[in-house]
Amino acid sequence: MHKKRNTLGGLIALNLALVVILGLVTFAPSVQASGAAAAAGDYMIVGGRINGATSNAVYILDQRTGALMCFLYDRSTKKLKGLSVRSVANDAKRFSPSR
Repeated sequence: MHKKRNTLGGLIALNLALVVILGLVTFAPSVQASGAAAAAGDYMIVGGRINGATSNAVYILDQRTGALMCFLYDRSTKKLKGLSVRSVANDAKRFSPSR
């Protein structure tokens, strides 16, 4: 019986701590970098394959700047490795049909 009481007390204390943390996260003022923060929805992320690579890639499009970034997961270091950054607008101009 004593063990159940200690377990119940521990669960109540854990729940109270989680409620306090949830309140702090919910009502804390948001902090943004000066002018550099992106709004939600400004990025599109797609997974895909790269010819000749053993790992899949992650493509990230910054819709505000038109930059397309490609990252590859390196299994040996367990980190993402940046492969390339392209300007979608510049590439579209280069490949647009001539009139």
